[in-house]
Amino acid sequence: MSKKPFIGLNTDFFSATHNRPAYSLLCAGYYDAILATGGIPIVVPPVESLDDLSTILDRLDGFLLIGGRDLDPRYDGFMLHPSVRPLDPRREEFDRRLCQLLCERRMPVFGIGAGMHLLN
Repeated sequence: MSKKPFIGLNTDFFSATHNRPAYSLLCAGYYDAILATGGIPIVVPPVESLDDLSTILDRLDGFLLIGGRDLDPRYDGFMLHPSVRPLDPRREEFDRRLCQLLCERRMPVFGIGAGMHLLN
């Protein structure tokens, strides 16, 4: 029997407000698709330590970058248009670090929505 691949998934993140705590969110369709294709989904929260993130990636066989709100165009030298619904800064900073590490490692990765934009 062959080993099932561990596929990482990032999560959406919402900062705490005065009436609710911070939380991460992941739509079930993402991990259901990984399960349906024979993989084992591993949820990766927005960790702050680069060493911790590297340790997590060492144990994964691939990654699915999920969709979500919009990337902040100011990171890439463009103006912020009123129609942009930006990601929470903690998620965007994490996703950018994550994508950089995934590319440096040449790890198999699939991006959806914002994840695809990061890869681009």
